[in-house]
Amino acid sequence: MLARARQGALLTALALSASLIGCTRGPIDGRPLFAEERPLVLVESREVPLRQSPEVGNRFVSGWWPWKDGGEQWMVPRAEAARLEVVDLGVGRRRLLIEGRTGEDATIEVSLNGGPSRRVEVAGPMVVELPAGLPIGRSIVEIRVVGERPPAIGRMVVSPAADPGEAEWAEGRLAQSGNSIVEVVVPLPGEATLGGTLQFPGDSGGAPRQARLFWENEAGVARLVGQWSDGPLGSFSKRIAARIEGRGFVRLSFVVTGRGDPVLWDRLALFEASPHEEPLVAPVAAQPTELQPPRLVVVYVMDALRADFLGYAGGLPGATPTLDRLAADGLAFLSHRSNAPNTLPSTKTLFTGHVWRRHGGGKLAPDRETLAEVWRRAGYRTGLFTGNVHVTPAYAMDRGFDHVASEGLGSAHEDDHGRELNDNAARVHRALLEWLDSAAASGRTFAYVHTVHPHNPYAPPPPWAQRFTVGIRSEIDGSTRTLLDVKHRRRDVEAADRERLTALYAANLAYNDALLEELLTELATRYRPGEVLLVVTSDHGEELFDHDGVLHGYTLYAEQLRIPLLFWWPGRVEAGGRVREMTDTVDLHRTLATLARGKAGPLFRVRDLETPAGAGCSGSVPDAFPPSLHFAAASSLKGGIFSAATDRWKLVLAPRTGDRWGMGEGRGRSRDPEYLFDLCSDPGETHNRAGDGDLEADWLRQRLLAWLAEPREAEVEEETLSPEDERSLRALGYLD
Repeated sequence: MLARARQGALLTALALSASLIGCTRGPIDGRPLFAEERPLVLVESREVPLRQSPEVGNRFVSGWWPWKDGGEQWMVPRAEAARLEVVDLGVGRRRLLIEGRTGEDATIEVSLNGGPSRRVEVAGPMVVELPAGLPIGRSIVEIRVVGERPPAIGRMVVSPAADPGEAEWAEGRLAQSGNSIVEVVVPLPGEATLGGTLQFPGDSGGAPRQARLFWENEAGVARLVGQWSDGPLGSFSKRIAARIEGRGFVRLSFVVTGRGDPVLWDRLALFEASPHEEPLVAPVAAQPTELQPPRLVVVYVMDALRADFLGYAGGLPGATPTLDRLAADGLAFLSHRSNAPNTLPSTKTLFTGHVWRRHGGGKLAPDRETLAEVWRRAGYRTGLFTGNVHVTPAYAMDRGFDHVASEGLGSAHEDDHGRELNDNAARVHRALLEWLDSAAASGRTFAYVHTVHPHNPYAPPPPWAQRFTVGIRSEIDGSTRTLLDVKHRRRDVEAADRERLTALYAANLAYNDALLEELLTELATRYRPGEVLLVVTSDHGEELFDHDGVLHGYTLYAEQLRIPLLFWWPGRVEAGGRVREMTDTVDLHRTLATLARGKAGPLFRVRDLETPAGAGCSGSVPDAFPPSLHFAAASSLKGGIFSAATDRWKLVLAPRTGDRWGMGEGRGRSRDPEYLFDLCSDPGETHNRAGDGDLEADWLRQRLLAWLAEPREAEVEEETLSPEDERSLRALGYLD
């Protein structure tokens, strides 16, 4: 009841803020705070909750293994190090109260913010004194296990703590009560002025309320803008105008202590001294270029294809001569990303331009226009050719297509010796060519082609299966059943087994690459040069033991999201173009939809861009600021896994469900609720820096939280699958 009353007071304060300053609240000049950013609210609290939330003040961060025993929840720190985050507002000395499992003595070392460590024994309830003078805000406590026996922690409390505060915000407004800090990181292209009004409405009940405002820039410059108190007179109002120096990211910290009615920050806005510079990639609507439309548009998706296996991207030599030639003759995007680690949500994103935070595994709802509908409205006949059941009418993915191939295009079948065989590309190509030769495909044509290569089973026809396995001392096969046994640890694998499975994946890719060359030869007999636009990409990548896992769908690591993108359109796209700026499937959708309207999309206007890979690693503010954001979600998993990335940082939140947070399934499973990777120093994403990071990383985190807080997507109808569809899903490894 009390919490509900406090929330009502905060909301009322926001609603009445305009009248409190004696004027009608009109539009805010400048850029209002909280329009895009979701601030971090830090409050004085005691519990470190076992159920993870990325927005609470005291929280487990990384290095913990959740464990249930007899219905009780325990947290076990891993041997390498476990971290938790605590909040301090400077209202009292803090202690760490740990309730360990009795009868299981263990020794740990505790350090704060990288400082000296202190060794303590954990045997039942215990207290760890934290150093005096903690910095206001967040601190990282690191726990290392000494010896082989880690403690089992059932409860952790940070004490003492003042009464917890609360905060509510809207665009340009913030109502803050109790003891709390509200942090928001904003990007600034140049120096700016923070303007607004501070109000102490009502009565503090005799205990003075205090408000402080700080800013901090990337150069480490920090300023106290002001410190105000309502004193014995109660109501107080003050206008704020603070100059913020520097260019880049800036953290604003609003600190309130004391009891009484909420303190109000109103009309908060940034007034920039210099306008935003033109971005490297211009908006679609800006200065469109007329193009002669192609007669045939083929969007060619190779399922589960990682970009780092392609020859032109530094992959296995000789595996992809066709794709390498297309890259030499066309436009290659070297930092392209999927928005999902599995087929259905990633293809839904390609079709609609929307990234699914929820319902990624459900049918495509009718409320979003698809690429096929856009191209059909532009006068194109549309055809769908796929070997993956997730891109079929079973999931309503046929919307907008005039023709849907259904001539037994499944991924695998048995050969004459009863062995699993994947020749899907041959069957998909045959169906495409037959349709192109029919009257139904006369005139201008749009075709979506989706082959199940190098997707499992890694079982291409001979002689391709032996292409890269010579000399490997293993006989393991690449069947879906074998891969599932490896994934769920029903089968142990040695180094040679891992090498052979990787080689079979490459062979499956090489087979599809060779058949793509045959398809292009056939198309050349039907279309003149320049009449065919071919776009080659993938839906997602594949785990090949990079983080000890196999298959896909359960993580958002780079091997799952980094995919190729090639535009081949002789005479229209400059040969040999390379784009190193990060792009994703949403960008591809927008470009294809724009091309359907006869305009040049944004990807074509950066074909001469030679920005070095990892442009955000230099430490200087890039010309295009703020950096572009790329979201991804494993939305088919219950509870989900979500990420946001720039060129520099990648943040992953992995709440999953209950105590099952983390990434992976079976082999390679990790249990961290949050991951932060420095893509400049750690492109392989092996070192979790959650709790660290600079201002850009904090901005990334609040933007990801804001994305997750957007209104939930509409519920979609549960799919009803036929026995044939279920057999296809089982062959692909989605049903075990």
